[in-house]
Amino acid sequence: MLKLNQEAFQIQFSECNLRQRNYQDKSFVSISIQTSYYPKMVGKEIVNGTIEMTLDVSNIHSLFDLENKSYTEEEIKVAISTSRNGAWTHDTFYDGKVSFQKRHGNTIEFSLTSEKGNLVLETTATIVSLYTTSTKEKDLKKVFDMNDFYEIPIRKEIQTREILKYIAKNAE
Repeated sequence: MLKLNQEAFQIQFSECNLRQRNYQDKSFVSISIQTSYYPKMVGKEIVNGTIEMTLDVSNIHSLFDLENKSYTEEEIKVAISTSRNGAWTHDTFYDGKVSFQKRHGNTIEFSLTSEKGNLVLETTATIVSLYTTSTKEKDLKKVFDMNDFYEIPIRKEIQTREILKYIAKNAE
């Protein structure tokens, strides 16, 4: 269920990507969930777009750790990109509240609200991947349970760094 500015929209997809990094001997995970919604006629405008929630946490060391966790306000960045008849607007808010519920394989139920963004979102996101840099590959395996990811990462060169992308195992 998605309501934006009191208007209900049909969700196209919702996917979650994680990025792990270390800072001062502490592991941090950035959780990014992007939700896209189908076009709908609202008044005289065709409206569609995406919502992206980004959250940095230090208490996640496995996908299981996401279950039944809630985060509020300044910790959460909510970016809403809206197309009205093809003209895009982009708004960012820092008043989000997110609650993760049950995880089923590579999916997790969650709800996200933003009063300033006039947003209510309740859906299930597909967990796609976990990123890190190649220099942190050994550290990643020490601080994050990799059982929910395929063993072989996709390696990608970006400028002078090698990024490792571990794909979440499909729910089978």
